[in-house]
Amino acid sequence: RRAMAPTRLDKLVALLANGPSEASRLAAARQLGDLQRSHPRELHTLLQHILRHLFSSEWATRRAAAAALEAVADAVDQWSPH
Repeated sequence: RRAMAPTRLDKLVALLANGPSEASRLAAARQLGDLQRSHPRELHTLLQHILRHLFSSEWATRRAAAAALEAVADAVDQWSPH
């Protein structure tokens, strides 16, 4: 049985955590925002993948996770109770 190939989300989250440079980590963060725009019903899944990196011991990972949260928040439609 073959293992499943990593998804785009998996790859972007891996770059967020282990990207070779700040630029690559921030690019991954922006792309996670784009992913939210493309798949608005997957917000909770996306947040679960990002949030765990806010508690990383690596400053660069925490910073990239915060940038990803900002990109995702910008991509979420504004909620209106009416």
